[in-house]
Amino acid sequence: MNKVIITLAVVVLIHMGYNFINNDLGDKNLGDKNLTKESILICYGDSLTAGYGAPIGRSYPDYLQSKLRLKVINKGINGDTTVSALQRFKIDVLDYNPGVVIVELGANDLIQGVELSETKTNLNYIVDELLKRNIRVYVVKFYSDQLIFNILKNGSKREFDNFFKELEEKEGVYLIEDIWKGIWGKHMYDSIHPDETGYKKMGEIYLEELRPILKKNRLIIGE
Repeated sequence: MNKVIITLAVVVLIHMGYNFINNDLGDKNLGDKNLTKESILICYGDSLTAGYGAPIGRSYPDYLQSKLRLKVINKGINGDTTVSALQRFKIDVLDYNPGVVIVELGANDLIQGVELSETKTNLNYIVDELLKRNIRVYVVKFYSDQLIFNILKNGSKREFDNFFKELEEKEGVYLIEDIWKGIWGKHMYDSIHPDETGYKKMGEIYLEELRPILKKNRLIIGE
């Protein structure tokens, strides 16, 4: 009888342990509580991150900084592809030991004719290296339907959509999709960049995507 009780107890403990591990692995919020006012949010991207088309100090990272208690660092460079972004990945991102990184790259790969397979390899590498360090990752689907069809007349949108969904399936990765909502065709500096109002609206979209983790840690000013 005692052996039966012991065996049942062991089975229950193993089952509980298995569920605990699975719940942790499946929890995309794992590690959120580690974010503090000393944490760093890095916006890593191209001209949409740099704020091309808006006055200095009016990029979407500037908007985020005005709303948040943690430090926001703009690491956007005009014309950057995933290829050139990799060359500065360590010094511009990893060396800061950030808590959160927004990755907005890929538009210039399309414009400059970088093969989609290379773009995928580069973005996968960037995301995987961030995840290894327990950094929360937001990947940006940088295009609106109009933008991608302007660049790719023959379509490939489905390939990009599928790829971003694959990235989102990685544990600890969040996809930000509709950054052009209410902006495209209305608040434009040129055919592919927002104006000052557009970047402000873009910043509002990013803030809403980040809100769950930041509000939880009391990192939004006034909330």
